[in-house]
Parts: sequence; C-alpha cells; structure tokens
Amino acid sequence: MNRLRTLRFAIAAGLLATCSAFGQETKQPAKLPDVEQKAPAESKPTPEVAEALQEVNKHPSDTERISFNAELLLWWMNGNKVPPLATSGTTGILGAPGTSIVVGNDPLGDDLRLGARFVVGYWLNREHTLGLEANFLFVGDNGETSNLVSGGTPLLAQPFFNTAQGGISSAAILASPNTTPGAFSSTYTSNLWGAEANLRHNMESNARWSIDAIGGFRYLGLKENLGVAGTSFNPNPGPVTVGSVDNFKTNSDFYGAQIGASFEYHQNRWSILATPKLGIGGTHQGVNITGLTTVTANGASSTLNQGFLAQPSNIGQYGREVFTFLPELSVNVGWQALDYLKLYAGYNILYWSSVMRPGQAIDLNIGGTQPTFQYNGSELWLQGVNLGFEINF
Repeated sequence: MNRLRTLRFAIAAGLLATCSAFGQETKQPAKLPDVEQKAPAESKPTPEVAEALQEVNKHPSDTERISFNAELLLWWMNGNKVPPLATSGTTGILGAPGTSIVVGNDPLGDDLRLGARFVVGYWLNREHTLGLEANFLFVGDNGETSNLVSGGTPLLAQPFFNTAQGGISSAAILASPNTTPGAFSSTYTSNLWGAEANLRHNMESNARWSIDAIGGFRYLGLKENLGVAGTSFNPNPGPVTVGSVDNFKTNSDFYGAQIGASFEYHQNRWSILATPKLGIGGTHQGVNITGLTTVTANGASSTLNQGFLAQPSNIGQYGREVFTFLPELSVNVGWQALDYLKLYAGYNILYWSSVMRPGQAIDLNIGGTQPTFQYNGSELWLQGVNLGFEINF
C-alpha cells in the first residue's frame, strides 16, 4: 500500500515537471538595432595647411634647378638727330627762300628693331633660395640709306656755314641746272648688344608670391656709323669728277654694377612678373672721324685724306669716360602651358643716361680751323614688347 502511494507520487511529480518545462517561454538574445555603415568623411586641410603643402611640393626634385628663357624683342630706339646734310631748291642755302632739306634734320634709326634675349639660370640649392643667372641680348641693325641723283635739275647741294666769311650760310653745289650733274648718298647703321651676370637670392616664397633680390655685373654696347658721300661731275673745263666721303663712327660701352628685384605673383596657371633693375657705372664713349676726297681729271686721279665734313681740324680718334646710370623695367604676363614650359609676353623700357652718337659729332662750320669735334653726349631710350618662353629642367 505504501509502495503504491510512493509510485503515484513520483509519477505526479514527473508530470508536473514536464508540464512546467513546456509552459516556460524560450527567450532569444536581444537584437541589436541596425547601424548604417558610413565611410569616414574626407578631411580637407585648412588654407594654411594647403599653402604649406604647396610650398613643400614646390621643388619636388633636385634636377629642377636649371631654367632657360628665349625672347623675341620688338623694340624701338629714340632716333639719332643729325643736322641738314643735303638740300635742294634755288640755291641750296639754309634759310634762303625755296630751299628744302632733302636729307637730315630728322632722327635716324627710330624705326622698329628686331632682337633677341637669352637667359640661363641655375639654382644652387633644392629650395631655390640662391642662384646664378646669365643674360645676353642684342638688337639688330636698323640701317637707313638715302641715294639722290640729279642730272642738274633739281639742284642738289651740301649746306654748311662758311666761318671764313663770318659763319654765313652757304652750300657746296653737287648738281646745278643745265651745267653739272651730281649725286648724294648717306648710310646709317646701328647695333646694340649686352650681357649680364647676376646672383639671385629668394627673399620670400609661398603659394602666391615669390620675391627675389638681384645683384651683379652688366655690360651694354652701342655702335653706330654715319657715312656721307657727295659726287659732282663738271664737264667744263674737264671733264672733272670730284667725290668726297665722310665717316663718323661712334661707340658707347657701359660697364657697371647692377642691383634689382623680381616680383612674381601666381594664380592657377597665370603669373605676373615685374623686374626693375638699376645699373650704375662708367661709359666709354669713342668717336672715329675719317674723310677722303678723290679728284679725277683727264683720266688721272688724286686722293686727299679729307672729305667735306671731315677735315684735318676734326679728323681723328677721340675717347672719354663718363659716369652713367642704366635703369630698366620689364613686366611679363605668363601662362604655364606644361609643368616645365611657360609662355609669356611683356613690355620693356631701358634708359641710358649718356651715349655718343654720330649726329652729335658733325660740325657744319667749315673754314679756317673748323670743323672741330666736341663731345655732345645724348640720352638713349629703348622700349618695346617681347614674346618668349621658359623651360625648367
């Protein structure tokens, strides 16, 4: 009886345990909310940091130290004023009614001149703070020639002032109506060239500005020549041919120290560069006057070492040294076509305080102890545009 009761109790306990297990809820782990996965936002540097990065990457390679510039120059030079050299009219005498000046009394050599300039630069360090620069330029010859031939009409003459008669205005007749044929010619040539050797030091450089100081040596040379020739043929008595040639050669050579600066502003691919310079030093002014006259009569010729404007009183070589200064300004606008190639165009103006030119060496006073030579220095201006390119490697 007790056994049966115990068995029933055990069965009941087992059923209760089973029912309790089935009645409980099975709990799942809590589900985490979905989180949107985002890529980290791209950080942009501040303007100060961006400028610093550009400065660091400005000169990425030790090989980018050499620059080469080549420019085409389209320049004008103030002309060389010369006195009246040939006249026409009734008498050919200056100031007389009907006299006209056919050669001279106007500037020579003031037309457009073509030239070129070449610059080679080398930075001594990777940071481009100290460098060397060499510069060479030339402006080509601007020759002017006048050739006049007259069979007698119109009258052709060379004017002068006769100091043997008190300096009155006179004329040497080359061709006169119905009697004497003659000719006159003049030739003017002019060349300019120069060179520089500079040390360049970068004072400030950032993503927008670059300022360099420039100092060194400069040379500039000007060489000009004016030749005048007159020929007269006199059939009575004769025939007699008289021809005279006068040459006035001048040269001016500047040697001096130079200081300057370079200011360059960058904006994307565009840039503006201004370069003022000042040369201070001495100019050697040289003059060489020569003359020759040939007389041909009855097939025989004789020669004299003097001309019409060049006579024993002024023939010879002359030279002097004068203190001069040489300022120059160039402004260029550039476009960076490639990483290593820049194209640019600009304007230049150059001033030379004192040079010797042929027109200032001529003296129209003739007779006795004249003509004479006197130093008459004059100013020289050059200005114009340039078209060029720069290569860095």
